[in-house]
Amino acid sequence: VQVFFPAEAGSAVYLSDRALRGTDKVVALVIDKQPRKQFLTKDEAKELGETGALVFDFASTVKKGEKPDVVLAACGGYHTDEVLAASQILKAFNAKLEGQGKKGIGVQVVNVAEPFKLRAKEGEGNLVMAALRATGRAAPEAPDPTVFDDASFDKLFPKGAPVVMSFGGFKRTMDGLWQGRDRVVSNHGYINQGTT
Repeated sequence: VQVFFPAEAGSAVYLSDRALRGTDKVVALVIDKQPRKQFLTKDEAKELGETGALVFDFASTVKKGEKPDVVLAACGGYHTDEVLAASQILKAFNAKLEGQGKKGIGVQVVNVAEPFKLRAKEGEGNLVMAALRATGRAAPEAPDPTVFDDASFDKLFPKGAPVVMSFGGFKRTMDGLWQGRDRVVSNHGYINQGTT
């Protein structure tokens, strides 16, 4: 099963095409009912669609390779809009700080189009399997293409930088996807409070 949350119109087109061309998989596309702006280039939309997540350099305050103070992440169209608005507010705040001779807040903005790829590798944190592997009684894990490898994950969400995640679904779903990942995460999503 794959679930895609395109950030904007270009990534929606790419992910729709990818979903329609796929075989032997159940694919869910979560797309807004409202018209979406296109702010990614064709290449950026393709990269987001192929990798499942992308650092939005145009919205970040840190340069490539710099460690951010905080990561603002979004999954879903409306939530991407919210995170982009927050990054603009922080950029304005940084300008004030720098005008006073102080260091600004290093922000990295990340969009996640495939939230299931956030999961830790199968067996990550499973102490029994770790012990069996250490004694040679279990096969080493093969790379899992359905999750981010450690290097890709670290690039998106550097160690030591807290993550604020805005998600277009149930908060507890996103909480579960982050289990087994060594990060401090504040997830924000839908919280059911009874009938509407």
